[in-house]
Amino acid sequence: VSAMDALLRRPSVERLTPEIQSTIEKYVKNKRQRFDQISIYLDGIEEILQPGTAVQLAFGQSASLAAANSQPSDGGPLTKKHRRDSSAGSHLLEVLSSELGLTAEQKEQLAVLRDSIRKDREILVESEAIIKELRARVAEHIQSSQGITDGLRRILTPQQIAKFLTWVEKNHKSMDMLNSFDWEMQHA
Repeated sequence: VSAMDALLRRPSVERLTPEIQSTIEKYVKNKRQRFDQISIYLDGIEEILQPGTAVQLAFGQSASLAAANSQPSDGGPLTKKHRRDSSAGSHLLEVLSSELGLTAEQKEQLAVLRDSIRKDREILVESEAIIKELRARVAEHIQSSQGITDGLRRILTPQQIAKFLTWVEKNHKSMDMLNSFDWEMQHA
């Protein structure tokens, strides 16, 4: 934006249309790169949230499946699938127990963690859903923003676009206030 501002301050700005157009293209490209960066950040968050394979296998799936012995998560009666999943979870937990050489006391202490593990898994599933929705909303915003930019380019001259983008950057707080006021008026 500072490059656009500098171009606009030159005399005979009309002769600088290709240079202004190039600067606008750089601005749009930079904006797209910022959106790409959001995706990279969300990928990192998802990666951080995911437990390692061993932990997930040992305490995520098997413990929650073993906990299914008492009652299915939907509160209904035990079905063949629930019993099969529970049996597989119990078997997996027994194999793990044998591999680790767990004592009966340790097995009991781990069993106490089942509810905490189940709740943690629910939080993880909810977090993944929020990230998925955030990705969709960001993509929607990118598409909308690109549509607005394309509309401005059809209506305004390159110099007017440059002036507009410069004004928006310099008056960011005013734009936020205007957008907030507009939103309040629409939802009043």
